[in-house]
Order: sequence, then C-alpha cells, then structure tokens
Amino acid sequence: LQYLSDNGDCPLATETLASKKPSALTIGDVQAAVRSLAEADSSLLNGMEMDAYISHTMQGIVMTKYEYSFGDVLSDAFYKGFLPILMGGWYNMGAEPLGPRLEIADAAPLIMTGLSVAFAFKTGLFNIGAAGQYTLGAFGALVFALILKLPWYLCLLAAILFGAIWGAIPGIFKAYFNVNEVITSIMFNWIGLYGVNTIMYGGGNSPMFSTNDSKTFRLEVVSPQSRIPDLSGRDPAISCSRPPSPFSSPS
Repeated sequence: LQYLSDNGDCPLATETLASKKPSALTIGDVQAAVRSLAEADSSLLNGMEMDAYISHTMQGIVMTKYEYSFGDVLSDAFYKGFLPILMGGWYNMGAEPLGPRLEIADAAPLIMTGLSVAFAFKTGLFNIGAAGQYTLGAFGALVFALILKLPWYLCLLAAILFGAIWGAIPGIFKAYFNVNEVITSIMFNWIGLYGVNTIMYGGGNSPMFSTNDSKTFRLEVVSPQSRIPDLSGRDPAISCSRPPSPFSSPS
C-alpha cells in the first residue's frame, strides 16, 4: 500500500494507510487499493481483465513479501520452532505467568487419559480406545453445556459418563463374546470420532456448531455458567485466551 500511495494516483491506498496500523491491514485492503489504482490509470491493465490484473499484481506482492534467505529460514526455525519446544510452558513469564497455567490446562486431560490406559494395563487388558473415550467425554460435556446449558460441574460429570459408557462397550464384547479388546477399542476410536463430528456439525445446522467460526459455539457467549470458574476472579474469556507467541527472529 505504501508503494501504491507513493507511486500512483491511488487515494484509497493513502486513506487506508492513514486510517489503519500496518498490523491491521488485510489482503482485502491491498486488493481494493490495486483496483482503485487500475481504475485511475486504465493503461496499467495492459489489455488484461480487471480481476486478472488484480490477481497478477497480488501474486507479485506476495512473492516479493515472502522472499527468504536460507539464514532467515534457519532463524525462524530456531526462534519460532525449536526454542518454544525447549521452553515449553515457560515461554510467557510476565507479570501474570499464563504459560504454565495453559501448560497445565492442556496437559491435565492427556494425563488423565494416560492414567485410564495404565489402569487397564494393570488389569491385563489393552485399552487402545482412550482416544475415542476422550472424544466422547468431550462431546458429552459440550452437549450438556451448549444444548442443555447446565453448570460446569454437571458438564464434567457428563464427560465422565459418556467416556465410561464408550469404554464399556469393548469391555462388554470382551466379557460376553470374547472379542479381542484391542480390535474393538481401535474400531470404536474411529466410530466415536466420525460420529461426534457428524453429530456436532449436523450439516452446518447443528445447535452446537457455529458456521461463522467453523467450530463449536464459544461457551462464554452461549453458556458462561458451563465454564470452569477462574479462581483468580478475572474475566475467564481473557484469562483463558492464549497470548501471542513472543518468539520472533531478531531484527
């Protein structure tokens, strides 16, 4: 946009630069400015259709913007990939250390799921269906939250119940029909995954699915009482949001 503003009769580019910070500019802003410049000087089209000219110009802008040297690639790989892996949850230790809190919140369901597998191993069974049970547990919690709009502790109980029922099915096959639990639990992983996806999406018309966001509705908007309360007393919509990654290559 700065180039269009400095080198062409493009008032839209100038106005956009004056009204927005560079970080707030979108591809649509640039496309509109390119169109404005072409309309002001039709010779730029050089016999091309307007849409083709915009596409060609945008391709050149994107290719120019994303030219990287091998050193840039290595630097990005280290600062945005390897270093965050090494630091783990300690990447955001400011006045309010959100990093460790988010690390614990993310790890807790995985730890509990791992314990469910370990418990089955101690009894001599192979619970390979933990992924499906986790999926059904999350689905049960979301049903109670997004549809029934019940309090958070009932949603947790629903998660336990749904996961337990899904895990009991391979157990019933093993106990009464001597079907190997490894086969049934693996199969139920995929049945649970695709079944939950189908139900929650509902052809785009499900009461659980937001077509605008392409994911389930946000609990703080639809059913705030279904969120686990933040003991710090802050707004949970703020305290649970992920901070932007501070890792960037040195300039």
